[in-house]
Amino acid sequence: MVTRIGGAQPRPTIDGTFPVPLRLPTWRWRTIGRAAIALIATIFWTQLAYSAGDESMIALDESLAHSPQSVLAGAEARLAQARLVHARRAEMFALRDRILARSLIDGQSGDLSDISQGIAIAQDSKDDESLCMFLLLRSEVPANQGDWAGAALWIDRAIELARGRQLDAVLARAYAYRGRNELSQAHSVESLIWLKKAYSLFEAQGDRLEMSDMFVSIAQAIRAPTTASAQDLAQAADYIQRAIDLLDPQRHQASLISCLASLSLTKMRMHDPKEAEALLRRAIRLRETGEHSAPDAALDFRLGEAVLAQGRAAEALLPLQASLPTLRSGYSPTLYPQALMAESRAFAKLQRRNESLAALKAAKLRVDDLKIGRLSSDYYTAAAEVQSALGDYKQANEMLQNLLVVERASALASNRRVFEDAKVSFSVDLKDRDNALLRARAAQEESQRLALLLALALAAALLLAGALFLWLQIRQRRRFADLAMRDELTGAPNRRYMLDQVHHAINARRRYDNRFWVAILDIDHFKSFNDRFGHDIGDAVLREFYSTCRRHMRTSDTLGRWGGEEFLLVGRELDLDAVGALFERLLRAVGECELPGVPMDVRISFSMGACEIRDINQDVESVIRLADEALYEAKAAGRGCWRRSKP
Repeated sequence: MVTRIGGAQPRPTIDGTFPVPLRLPTWRWRTIGRAAIALIATIFWTQLAYSAGDESMIALDESLAHSPQSVLAGAEARLAQARLVHARRAEMFALRDRILARSLIDGQSGDLSDISQGIAIAQDSKDDESLCMFLLLRSEVPANQGDWAGAALWIDRAIELARGRQLDAVLARAYAYRGRNELSQAHSVESLIWLKKAYSLFEAQGDRLEMSDMFVSIAQAIRAPTTASAQDLAQAADYIQRAIDLLDPQRHQASLISCLASLSLTKMRMHDPKEAEALLRRAIRLRETGEHSAPDAALDFRLGEAVLAQGRAAEALLPLQASLPTLRSGYSPTLYPQALMAESRAFAKLQRRNESLAALKAAKLRVDDLKIGRLSSDYYTAAAEVQSALGDYKQANEMLQNLLVVERASALASNRRVFEDAKVSFSVDLKDRDNALLRARAAQEESQRLALLLALALAAALLLAGALFLWLQIRQRRRFADLAMRDELTGAPNRRYMLDQVHHAINARRRYDNRFWVAILDIDHFKSFNDRFGHDIGDAVLREFYSTCRRHMRTSDTLGRWGGEEFLLVGRELDLDAVGALFERLLRAVGECELPGVPMDVRISFSMGACEIRDINQDVESVIRLADEALYEAKAAGRGCWRRSKP
C-alpha cells in the first residue's frame, strides 16, 4: 500500500492499484510554453489589425489629409500581417487604405486586382459599407480611361446598395463620385444636383474635410461652362475660400494644396494670371516643405498655364514639359490634352512651328478619344490661337468655324436656366439668410430676364421660320423645275429638255464653231416586250436601257427620252466616224442586260440614226428630221445597226 505524505490521499483504481503522477520532460514544457506565447501573439496582432483597419471614414480622411504616405506605410504593414494570420476583414481594410493613399500620392486609380479582392472579401463578410466603398474605387478604373459611362455603372451600384441599407456615410461619398463623374463630362447642371446632395449628408455627419472637398467641386461645376459670367466666377472663388476656411493648415496640407490649385484655376478664368501664379507657387512650396514632397503634375501644368498667360512662353515650357510624362500615364484623362494645348501655344509664341503643330496634333487625338464637348471647344480655341501665332490665318479661321459648330452642338445655352436654378437653390440652402425683399427682387429680375429671353426666342423663332419657309419655297421651285425637265418613268431628261439641248448645240455651232451631232436611238421590237411579258417588263426595259447607256457614255454627252421607245442623244467634239464605235459599245452593253422575268435568250437591241450639225443655218426641226431619216434607214437595214444622215 502506497502512502502519500501530506494532502488528500489518492483513490485506488478498479484493479486496486494507485495512479502514477504525470511527469513530463522539461523540453516538452518549453514547447508548450512557446505555442502558448505564439497563440497569444497571434490573437494580439489580429486584434491590432482589426482595430487599426476598422476606423471611421472621417478619421481615415483626417489621416489621409495629414499624411497619405504614413497611411500607405501602415496599410502595407497591416496587409502583410493580416495575410500572415489569415484575417480577412483586416486584409480588406488594409487594401482599402492602401488604394486610397496611393490615389492621393500618385493620382492613379487603385490596382484592379486589389479592388477585386476587396469586393470579394466584402461580399463574403457581408460588409455592405465596405462593399460600397470598393465599388466606388472600382469606378475610378474606367474613369481614368475616359469611360465615364462605365464609371457611372459602378457608382450607381454603390448608390443603390447604400440607399437600400441606409448607409448615409458611404452614400454621401457615392453622391460625390457621381457629381464628379458628371462634371468630368461637362454636365454642370447634373453635377451640381449630385454635389448638393453629397454636401447635405456630409454636413449632417460633421465631416469638415468632405464638406471642404464639396465646396471645391461645386466651385468647379459653377465655373465649368464657357458661358460662366464674372459673377459666377466670383461665386466659385467664394466657395473655394469657404473650403480653405474649413481646413487646418497643419493637418490638412494635401487638401489645402488642392484648394489653392482650384482657386488658381478660377483666377485664370477671371483673367488674373499673376494671382493664379502666386497661388500655385504657394501650393508648390507647401508640397515641397511638407510631408507631400512628391512632384504634382497638375500643379506643374497649371503653373505653366499661368506663366504662359503672362507672355513668358520660354519659362512656361519648363513646368509644362515636366508635367506631361505623368499626365500621359493616366493621371487625369482631361488634363493631358490640355497640357499639350498649352505646350503647343508656348511653342507657337516662340515660333517653333514643327514642335507646336506636333503637340497640337497629339492633343487632337486625345480630344477625339474622349468626346467631351467642353474639351473640344478648348482644343479649337487653342488651335486658332496657335495657327494665328504661326501666321496661318486661313487655318485659324477654319478652327474658329469648327469652334462655333462644337459650341452650338453642345447646347450649353439651353441648360442655362436650369443651371441658374440649381445654383440659386444651393446658395439659399447653404446661407439661409436671404430676406423677403432680396428674394422678391431676385424673382423680379428673373422674370424680366425670362421675359427678355422669351421675346428673343420668339423673334429668333419667327426669323428662323421665315428663313425656313423661303428655303422650302426655293427648294420646291427647283424641284418642280427639275420635274418639268425629267421623264417620270425613267428619270431621264424629257423631250422638252432635249429640244433645249439641241437648240443650245446649234447656237454653239454658230458662235464658237464647235462640233455637235444628234442621234435618235430606238429599241428594236419593243412592242413584243409589252405583248409577251406585260407593260411592267416594258417599263423595266426602258429604265434599264437608259441607265445602261448612261454608264457607258461620255459625261459630256446628253441622253434623254424622246417618246415611246425612242431616246435622243446629243454629243459634242466627236465626228460621225467615231460615233460607230460608241454605238457598238452601247449595243454590246445593252445586249448584256438581264431582266427578271425575261428569258436569257431574249436580249435588248436598238437601232440608231445620227446627224452631224454642219450648216449654221440649220434649225432644230431639220436636225431632228435628218436623224429620224437615218434611223428609218437603220431599221430598213435590219435593225441592230446605225446609219448617218446624208450630207
